[in-house]
This record gives sequence, structure tokens and C-alpha cells, in this order.
Amino acid sequence: MSKFFYTINYTGKNNYDRVKNKNNQTGTHNSKNNITTPTKKDKFFGVSAGLASFFGYIKLANILGYNQYKQNVIKDTRNFSKKEMNELSTATQKAFENSGLNEHGVNFAHIDGKNYIKKAKEFDEQTEIYLEKHSKLYKIQKKITLGLEKIIDKLNTQLEKHGEKGINKSHIETMKTKSKMFKIVAEGKNSFFSPIGNIIAVNNKKLAASAFHEMGHALNFHKGHFPIRLRNLGRLAVPVMLGIGLFKSNKQNSENKEKEGLVGKTTSFIKNNAGKLIFASFLPTIAEEALASYKGEKLAKKVLSPELFKKVHLMNAKALSTYVISSVLFGSIAALAINVRDKVAGDVKK
Repeated sequence: MSKFFYTINYTGKNNYDRVKNKNNQTGTHNSKNNITTPTKKDKFFGVSAGLASFFGYIKLANILGYNQYKQNVIKDTRNFSKKEMNELSTATQKAFENSGLNEHGVNFAHIDGKNYIKKAKEFDEQTEIYLEKHSKLYKIQKKITLGLEKIIDKLNTQLEKHGEKGINKSHIETMKTKSKMFKIVAEGKNSFFSPIGNIIAVNNKKLAASAFHEMGHALNFHKGHFPIRLRNLGRLAVPVMLGIGLFKSNKQNSENKEKEGLVGKTTSFIKNNAGKLIFASFLPTIAEEALASYKGEKLAKKVLSPELFKKVHLMNAKALSTYVISSVLFGSIAALAINVRDKVAGDVKK
């Protein structure tokens, strides 16, 4: 494997010259676009450094208090006295009755340690019915998995005849149980609204304060599907835009720019603006969460004492701040990681 190093010439400005000591396979400098052309090895080290820096910056942010702040916000959702929790539990039932969500078939389900497995199975059945009606991809997936299951059953029959252990087919089951998700709700660590199951799942004795916010999500969904469909856009945008930023080279977006196709121009734009785009991708999430809190608090204000309502409002405000902080944090870290990649690869515009 040939070794290489960088030398810096101070002739008006710094220029990076790659020198390889054996095979003379050097990176070249494009004077027209004023960028260097990295080798495959340079790109590999650049992408590796970019990924390492991305996760390193996230770890640093957690050390500096990002993760602890989120944990404190979660604790605040359970920071109510027994008397307040009883008031909240009663109030959420009244709020649900006042919301009109009953008319849309929404199920306000109290989940605890006794019923979470049963509720999870019911949810799986409802999810399967929904996907059967609305998802063509699910129908294709189901046919494939059922076909694989039949093949494995036949193989297992033959294996058992020879005294061999059968093949485990649990990993290709059509629907996986949601019991783990419901167990977390039963423990009072989370609550959620699912548009597919049309259910608000909450432990009304441990996390009742969050129920108002989940009612807000349900109202958002039944008043218009657009916001709730985009609320996870930020989570999808981070890996996609970071990947484009790390693997797209500056040579590709500078050299022969006039000949670059639509895909090339699009990926160039994403690379150059990845941080801003990731931040922007979180805006639908922030809007959906803020709107859910607003609608939920309108219901809460009618059924809670002023003092308890203030605590619920503050809890929602802190929860919303975690989304705002995440959008700024991930956008900034992605931009820094891409910058590190370009510098390590020597793929930097001068």
C-alpha cells in the first residue's frame, strides 16, 4: 500500500500537493475550479473521518448536557404529587369526552401492567387490517413472507424426519408484536397516538399529564393529515443528507457544472446546504408538536385548576424545546462533519 503525504507551498496562498513515494499515483489540482481531485483512498479516509466526527460531536453534546436535559424533561412529565396525578387522571377523561374524538372512533386506552399484552395484540390486528386496505407494498410483503413461511415449513418437516432441529421462522413473521412498545407505556415512560390503530395509549395513573398532548396529535390527524405525516421527516433527513454530503465530492459539483444533470445539481445543492436543510426538515415536526400542545392545552384549560394547568403548559414547553435544540444541533453537527470530510480528503474549494 503506497504512502502519501501533503506538502504546503506558500506562494501567495496554500496549495495542497499530494506526493506518493512509489506508484506516482498523485491527486491532481484543478486550477480552473481551484479544487484538488482526491484519490479513492483520500475519499475513504475523508468519509471515515466525517462519520467519526459526526458521532463524536453528538457524544460531546451529550457530555455537555444535551442528553441530560432530555432526561430531565422526561422526568418532569412524572413530577406530580399523588393528589395532582388523581386530578389529572380524572381531567383527561373529561377532556377526551369534550374533544369530540369519540366521533372519529379514537380509542383512549389506559395501558398498565395487566393489559398491555392484550392491547398490543389488538393493536397488531388493527394495524394489519389498516395496511391490508391502504398499503399495496404491505400486500406484496405479506405474500412474500407467507411464501417463505410455507417453504420453511416444508424444510422443517424434512429436517424433523431426520432428527434435525427445524429452522426458526420468527424473523420473517408478517407482523411483529408491539408488546415492547406498550410495555413502555404501561411503565409510565411514554405515551403515544397512533393514526393506524386510532388509539391514544397512556398510563393514566403514571403519565396522565401527557394525555392532553396526545389528544392534540389525534385532533391534528383528524382535522388534516398533512402535519402528522411529516412529523418524522427530520429523522429521515439526517442520514440521507449526511450521506450525500459525505459521499458527494466537490470535484463533482464544480467540474463541468454546466453539464451536470438534475440529480447532480440536486445532490450538489444538498451537500452545500446540508446543515440548513436538516434544520428545515425538523420544522414540520416542531410545527406538529407545537400544534398538538396548543390543542391539547385548550382542552386541559377547561378541566384543570390554574396551578396545575401552568405545570402542564411548562412541561409541554420544555418538551417542545428538545425538538428545537435537536434541529439546531443535528444541522450544525452534520455541516461540521461534512467540512471535516472535505478537509481530510483534500476535497476543499480554495
